[in-house]
Amino acid sequence: MLQLILQRVDEYLRERQASGLAGHEYLCQDHSKGRVEASSLLLFSAQERQPLLVAKGTPLCNALVREDRLVNRIEFESLERLQQIGMNRDRQTTPSPLGIWEVKGVLITLQSALPGSPLETVPARKRFSRDQLANSVDQVIDWWKLLQANFGVRRQKLDQDSYRELVLQQVEAFTKRFVIDPEEKRFLYHRFEEACGLLGAELPLLVRHGDFCPANMVVQPSGIGVFDWEWPLRHHLPLFDLFHFFAALRYPSRTLRGRSSHYASFIEIFWGQ
Repeated sequence: MLQLILQRVDEYLRERQASGLAGHEYLCQDHSKGRVEASSLLLFSAQERQPLLVAKGTPLCNALVREDRLVNRIEFESLERLQQIGMNRDRQTTPSPLGIWEVKGVLITLQSALPGSPLETVPARKRFSRDQLANSVDQVIDWWKLLQANFGVRRQKLDQDSYRELVLQQVEAFTKRFVIDPEEKRFLYHRFEEACGLLGAELPLLVRHGDFCPANMVVQPSGIGVFDWEWPLRHHLPLFDLFHFFAALRYPSRTLRGRSSHYASFIEIFWGQ
Protein backbone atom coordinates (compact mmCIF):
# COMPACT_ATOMS: atom_id res chain seq x y z
CA MET A 1 0.00 0.00 0.00
CA LEU A 2 2.86 2.40 0.75
CA GLN A 3 4.20 1.81 -2.76
CA LEU A 4 0.84 2.84 -4.21
CA ILE A 5 0.87 6.02 -2.09
CA LEU A 6 4.44 6.83 -3.11
CA GLN A 7 3.62 6.30 -6.78
CA ARG A 8 0.50 8.49 -6.65
CA VAL A 9 2.30 11.33 -4.84
CA ASP A 10 5.20 11.14 -7.30
CA GLU A 11 2.76 11.38 -10.23
CA TYR A 12 0.97 14.31 -8.55
CA LEU A 13 4.24 16.24 -8.22
CA ARG A 14 5.31 15.54 -11.79
CA GLU A 15 1.91 16.61 -13.14
CA ARG A 16 2.62 19.96 -11.54
CA GLN A 17 6.07 20.12 -13.09
CA ALA A 18 7.82 19.48 -9.80
CA SER A 19 10.79 17.14 -9.56
CA GLY A 20 8.79 14.29 -8.06
CA LEU A 21 9.97 12.50 -4.95
CA ALA A 22 13.60 12.74 -6.04
CA GLY A 23 13.97 16.23 -4.61
CA HIS A 24 12.18 15.54 -1.35
CA GLU A 25 12.42 13.54 1.82
CA TYR A 26 9.48 11.56 3.14
CA LEU A 27 8.36 9.71 6.22
CA CYS A 28 6.05 6.70 5.96
CA GLN A 29 3.84 5.71 8.88
CA ASP A 30 1.81 2.54 9.42
CA HIS A 31 -1.44 3.21 11.30
CA SER A 32 -2.91 -0.29 10.95
CA LYS A 33 -4.83 -1.50 13.96
CA GLY A 34 -6.76 -4.73 14.27
CA ARG A 35 -8.48 -5.46 10.97
CA VAL A 36 -8.23 -1.83 9.82
CA GLU A 37 -5.25 -1.03 7.60
CA ALA A 38 -4.04 2.53 7.15
CA SER A 39 -0.79 4.20 6.09
CA SER A 40 0.30 7.78 5.66
CA LEU A 41 3.18 9.60 4.05
CA LEU A 42 4.58 12.99 5.11
CA LEU A 43 6.53 14.77 2.39
CA PHE A 44 9.30 17.26 3.22
CA SER A 45 11.42 19.45 1.03
CA ALA A 46 15.16 19.06 1.45
CA GLN A 47 15.36 22.51 3.07
CA GLU A 48 12.29 22.50 5.34
CA ARG A 49 11.78 20.62 8.61
CA GLN A 50 7.99 20.96 8.43
CA PRO A 51 6.02 18.68 6.08
CA LEU A 52 4.61 20.03 2.83
CA LEU A 53 2.06 17.33 1.96
CA VAL A 54 0.25 14.53 3.76
CA ALA A 55 -0.98 11.46 1.87
CA LYS A 56 -3.20 8.78 3.44
CA GLY A 57 -4.14 5.36 2.15
CA THR A 58 -6.64 2.71 3.26
CA PRO A 59 -7.82 -0.48 1.49
CA LEU A 60 -11.47 -0.06 0.54
CA CYS A 61 -12.32 -3.56 1.74
CA ASN A 62 -11.38 -2.96 5.38
CA ALA A 63 -11.20 0.79 5.81
CA LEU A 64 -12.31 2.52 9.00
CA VAL A 65 -15.98 3.45 8.64
CA ARG A 66 -17.71 6.20 10.61
CA GLU A 67 -21.44 6.83 10.28
CA ASP A 68 -21.54 4.45 7.28
CA ARG A 69 -18.82 6.30 5.36
CA LEU A 70 -15.09 5.79 4.88
CA VAL A 71 -13.10 8.03 7.21
CA ASN A 72 -10.61 9.06 4.50
CA ARG A 73 -13.46 10.16 2.26
CA ILE A 74 -15.19 12.01 5.12
CA GLU A 75 -12.03 13.95 5.86
CA PHE A 76 -11.39 14.90 2.23
CA GLU A 77 -14.97 16.05 1.69
CA SER A 78 -14.81 18.05 4.94
CA LEU A 79 -11.62 19.78 3.77
CA GLU A 80 -13.28 20.63 0.45
CA ARG A 81 -16.22 22.18 2.27
CA LEU A 82 -13.98 24.13 4.65
CA GLN A 83 -12.02 25.47 1.68
CA GLN A 84 -15.21 26.53 -0.09
CA ILE A 85 -16.70 28.41 2.87
CA GLY A 86 -13.53 30.46 3.39
CA MET A 87 -11.79 29.01 6.44
CA ASN A 88 -8.47 29.62 4.63
CA ARG A 89 -9.36 33.02 3.20
CA ASP A 90 -6.97 35.06 5.37
CA ARG A 91 -4.50 32.34 6.39
CA GLN A 92 -4.16 28.57 6.30
CA THR A 93 -6.25 27.40 9.28
CA THR A 94 -7.15 23.96 7.84
CA PRO A 95 -5.36 21.67 5.36
CA SER A 96 -6.23 22.10 1.68
CA PRO A 97 -7.62 19.09 -0.23
CA LEU A 98 -5.30 18.27 -3.15
CA GLY A 99 -6.42 14.96 -4.59
CA ILE A 100 -8.41 11.77 -4.02
CA TRP A 101 -7.96 8.51 -5.96
CA GLU A 102 -8.99 4.87 -5.88
CA VAL A 103 -6.01 2.79 -7.02
CA LYS A 104 -6.09 -1.03 -7.00
CA GLY A 105 -8.63 -1.17 -4.21
CA VAL A 106 -6.93 1.49 -2.07
CA LEU A 107 -8.42 4.90 -1.31
CA ILE A 108 -5.64 7.51 -1.37
CA THR A 109 -6.09 11.14 -0.35
CA LEU A 110 -3.63 14.01 -0.52
CA GLN A 111 -3.77 17.24 1.46
CA SER A 112 -1.48 20.12 2.29
CA ALA A 113 0.26 20.11 5.65
CA LEU A 114 -0.52 22.95 8.05
CA PRO A 115 2.39 25.28 8.82
CA GLY A 116 3.16 25.73 12.49
CA SER A 117 4.33 23.85 15.57
CA PRO A 118 2.07 21.09 16.94
CA LEU A 119 0.37 22.42 20.06
CA GLU A 120 0.93 19.21 21.99
CA THR A 121 4.72 19.56 21.54
CA VAL A 122 4.85 23.19 22.74
CA PRO A 123 6.07 23.11 26.38
CA ALA A 124 2.87 23.27 28.38
CA ARG A 125 4.33 25.36 31.19
CA LYS A 126 5.14 28.00 28.61
CA ARG A 127 1.91 27.73 26.63
CA PHE A 128 -0.38 27.68 29.65
CA SER A 129 1.64 29.75 32.09
CA ARG A 130 -0.15 32.62 33.79
CA ASP A 131 1.24 35.26 31.41
CA GLN A 132 0.44 33.18 28.30
CA LEU A 133 -2.84 31.62 29.37
CA ALA A 134 -5.27 34.25 28.09
CA ASN A 135 -3.59 34.44 24.69
CA SER A 136 -3.43 30.64 24.36
CA VAL A 137 -7.11 30.17 25.15
CA ASP A 138 -8.19 33.19 23.07
CA GLN A 139 -6.48 31.77 19.97
CA VAL A 140 -8.39 28.50 20.34
CA ILE A 141 -11.74 30.25 20.92
CA ASP A 142 -11.17 32.72 18.06
CA TRP A 143 -10.62 29.82 15.64
CA TRP A 144 -13.73 28.06 16.96
CA LYS A 145 -15.81 31.24 16.53
CA LEU A 146 -14.54 31.55 12.93
CA LEU A 147 -15.76 28.03 12.22
CA GLN A 148 -19.19 28.77 13.70
CA ALA A 149 -19.49 32.07 11.83
CA ASN A 150 -19.05 30.18 8.55
CA PHE A 151 -21.62 27.47 9.33
CA GLY A 152 -24.23 29.27 11.40
CA VAL A 153 -26.48 28.03 14.21
CA ARG A 154 -29.38 25.56 14.15
CA ARG A 155 -31.89 25.23 16.98
CA GLN A 156 -33.30 21.89 18.08
CA LYS A 157 -35.49 20.68 20.92
CA LEU A 158 -34.08 17.53 22.49
CA ASP A 159 -36.62 14.70 22.38
CA GLN A 160 -35.87 11.20 23.67
CA ASP A 161 -33.97 10.12 20.54
CA SER A 162 -31.86 13.25 20.11
CA TYR A 163 -31.19 13.37 23.87
CA ARG A 164 -29.85 9.82 23.74
CA GLU A 165 -27.62 10.62 20.76
CA LEU A 166 -26.41 14.10 21.63
CA VAL A 167 -26.19 13.83 25.42
CA LEU A 168 -26.16 10.29 26.84
CA GLN A 169 -23.85 8.83 24.20
CA GLN A 170 -21.44 11.72 24.64
CA VAL A 171 -21.38 11.37 28.43
CA GLU A 172 -20.67 7.66 28.03
CA ALA A 173 -17.88 8.33 25.53
CA PHE A 174 -16.34 10.92 27.85
CA THR A 175 -16.27 8.57 30.84
CA LYS A 176 -14.65 5.85 28.70
CA ARG A 177 -12.01 8.06 27.11
CA PHE A 178 -10.84 10.07 30.11
CA VAL A 179 -9.85 9.14 33.65
CA ILE A 180 -12.33 10.80 36.02
CA ASP A 181 -12.85 10.27 39.73
CA PRO A 182 -15.88 8.48 41.25
CA GLU A 183 -17.47 11.70 42.52
CA GLU A 184 -17.45 13.25 39.05
CA LYS A 185 -18.84 10.06 37.56
CA ARG A 186 -21.70 10.05 40.09
CA PHE A 187 -22.47 13.69 39.26
CA LEU A 188 -22.68 12.93 35.53
CA TYR A 189 -24.88 9.89 36.10
CA HIS A 190 -27.30 11.81 38.33
CA ARG A 191 -27.45 14.93 36.18
CA PHE A 192 -27.91 13.36 32.78
CA GLU A 193 -29.30 9.85 33.33
CA GLU A 194 -31.36 10.05 36.52
CA ALA A 195 -32.48 13.68 36.35
CA CYS A 196 -32.36 13.79 32.50
CA GLY A 197 -30.85 17.27 32.47
CA LEU A 198 -31.33 18.97 29.06
CA LEU A 199 -34.16 16.62 28.01
CA GLY A 200 -36.80 18.82 26.38
CA ALA A 201 -34.47 21.82 26.19
CA GLU A 202 -34.14 23.77 22.97
CA LEU A 203 -30.45 24.20 22.21
CA PRO A 204 -28.46 26.16 19.62
CA LEU A 205 -26.51 23.44 17.80
CA LEU A 206 -23.10 24.30 16.33
CA VAL A 207 -20.81 22.52 13.87
CA ARG A 208 -18.27 20.24 15.53
CA HIS A 209 -14.76 19.17 14.61
CA GLY A 210 -15.17 16.02 16.68
CA ASP A 211 -11.66 15.65 18.11
CA PHE A 212 -10.81 19.23 19.05
CA CYS A 213 -7.69 18.81 21.20
CA PRO A 214 -4.03 19.94 21.34
CA ALA A 215 -2.93 16.82 19.41
CA ASN A 216 -4.82 18.11 16.33
CA MET A 217 -3.71 21.75 16.45
CA VAL A 218 -0.70 23.75 15.29
CA VAL A 219 0.41 27.11 16.67
CA GLN A 220 0.86 29.85 14.08
CA PRO A 221 2.04 33.47 14.49
CA SER A 222 -1.51 34.85 14.40
CA GLY A 223 -3.56 31.96 15.78
CA ILE A 224 -3.97 28.23 15.44
CA GLY A 225 -4.65 25.76 12.66
CA VAL A 226 -6.64 22.54 13.03
CA PHE A 227 -6.30 19.23 11.19
CA ASP A 228 -7.69 15.65 11.47
CA TRP A 229 -11.22 16.23 10.07
CA GLU A 230 -12.33 12.60 10.20
CA TRP A 231 -15.77 13.27 11.71
CA PRO A 232 -18.63 14.43 9.47
CA LEU A 233 -19.26 18.17 9.62
CA ARG A 234 -22.64 18.37 11.30
CA HIS A 235 -24.32 20.39 14.02
CA HIS A 236 -23.94 19.09 17.55
CA LEU A 237 -24.07 20.22 21.19
CA PRO A 238 -23.25 23.94 21.39
CA LEU A 239 -19.98 23.59 23.35
CA PHE A 240 -18.97 20.11 22.18
CA ASP A 241 -15.56 21.07 20.78
CA LEU A 242 -14.61 23.54 23.49
CA PHE A 243 -15.52 21.03 26.18
CA HIS A 244 -13.41 18.42 24.39
CA PHE A 245 -10.46 20.83 24.29
CA PHE A 246 -10.60 21.66 27.99
CA ALA A 247 -11.30 18.02 28.92
CA ALA A 248 -8.12 17.05 27.04
CA LEU A 249 -6.26 19.46 29.32
CA ARG A 250 -8.08 18.75 32.58
CA TYR A 251 -8.29 14.95 32.36
CA PRO A 252 -5.58 12.48 31.32
CA SER A 253 -6.61 10.40 28.31
CA ARG A 254 -6.65 6.65 28.83
CA THR A 255 -4.76 6.09 25.58
CA LEU A 256 -2.35 9.06 25.59
CA ARG A 257 -1.54 9.36 29.29
CA GLY A 258 2.01 10.54 29.87
CA ARG A 259 2.44 11.79 26.30
CA SER A 260 1.95 15.44 27.16
CA SER A 261 2.57 17.64 30.18
CA HIS A 262 -0.46 19.83 29.44
CA TYR A 263 -2.43 17.97 32.10
CA ALA A 264 0.00 18.74 34.92
CA SER A 265 0.25 22.40 33.90
CA PHE A 266 -3.51 22.80 33.62
CA ILE A 267 -4.03 21.26 37.06
CA GLU A 268 -1.36 23.49 38.57
CA ILE A 269 -2.69 26.71 37.06
CA PHE A 270 -6.46 26.22 37.27
CA TRP A 271 -6.85 23.98 40.27
CA GLY A 272 -3.77 24.88 42.28
CA GLN A 273 -3.35 28.63 41.90
